[in-house]
Amino acid sequence: MADRLTQLQDTVNQESSIELQVQSLQRLEAENKESAEKLEEIVRKGELLLEKIQAALSDIAQSQLDMQYSS
Repeated sequence: MADRLTQLQDTVNQESSIELQVQSLQRLEAENKESAEKLEEIVRKGELLLEKIQAALSDIAQSQLDMQYSS
């Protein structure tokens, strides 16, 4: 009888442990998804900034060329 109770208790503990692991994995997956979305947004903003910087550099280079040829 004591062995049966111990086995039953072990089974309950294992199931509880598995449930906790599943909950932890679900929480980690949700956090990972949220982090991935934030990263995508940051990359998108970075790409927009890069385009603006490249356009500004192009304008600067063109202005320098215009000044050289007008001198």
